[in-house]
Amino acid sequence: MTGVPTERERERERLLLPRSQWNRVPVSEYGEFQPDCRLNVDQVPFNLDNQARKTLVHKDDAQVVQVSGQPGGEKRFGTAQICIHPGRGPQPKLCLFFRGQGKVYANEKQYYHKDVVVIFQKAAWADRPTVTSWAKACLTPHVQEHLVDKPFVLFQDNLESQTWPEYTKVVKDLGGVCAYGPKGCTEGWQPIDSGHIGATFKALAKSKFEAWMEKTYEPGKQNWEKWEANKVSQKEKRILCTFVFGEAWAEMCSDKYAWIRHAAFVRAGLLCTLHGKNDECVYIEGRKDTQVVKDLGLCQKSPKPRQIFPIHSSP
Repeated sequence: MTGVPTERERERERLLLPRSQWNRVPVSEYGEFQPDCRLNVDQVPFNLDNQARKTLVHKDDAQVVQVSGQPGGEKRFGTAQICIHPGRGPQPKLCLFFRGQGKVYANEKQYYHKDVVVIFQKAAWADRPTVTSWAKACLTPHVQEHLVDKPFVLFQDNLESQTWPEYTKVVKDLGGVCAYGPKGCTEGWQPIDSGHIGATFKALAKSKFEAWMEKTYEPGKQNWEKWEANKVSQKEKRILCTFVFGEAWAEMCSDKYAWIRHAAFVRAGLLCTLHGKNDECVYIEGRKDTQVVKDLGLCQKSPKPRQIFPIHSSP
């Protein structure tokens, strides 16, 4: 009958309800890996051209200004390495990869956002040394402080650097397991991609950037004027990015967005319970008929979580 919502549509609507209205799942239902022990890490590239394009209308409506990007702003300025879990507890620190060799003035680093870790790489990308440095600088402190004696699983795509033995050893030594989903479909199963965590994070960063644009850096002059005149140095841009993305990450990790984090993992099938509660909520982007595999050898007596597909773990 036309207009009658299907069971799947009703379940997807339920995921948008306030957390207080969800069916609560006892902690014991999650088995060995509790919600805050199920982490997803992924890279979110960003440039300054998309962040800068904005139309400013003065309060008196006397002037409308279109702020454009700077020359070269369409190129990737950096990459945000974000690692997140579906729980309400503290999240790992945000890490930003910037272009360069790290040869910056010592006084630049002291102006970075205190909760943002910065790593330099010649192309601002996650190569072998960079992801290993991230694991040591961000993942290790988080696990040692918040996941003491707790086994955890780190879901990630098959990026070559993330399968590198030195990187996986860091995770293993912390008591974790590197788990990799199917190749070529990261946008379908990773919570950061398919659950729109990455998109929401970038949208929050853009709003922070726009707020900065409208602030004054000296009497009678707003930041957008300095930006438009191309008078913002690379040093100032890096410092600015740590605050723009740092504040966006703090908001993304707040209770306000707890439902997005939780729903993203449920939808991706990475928050499965031992007995199949909420299996009907699993929805893989681009797949019409998503079914949770029941016979992966992880029966009800097993403490490990079931998944929607075989997870390939590091040796």
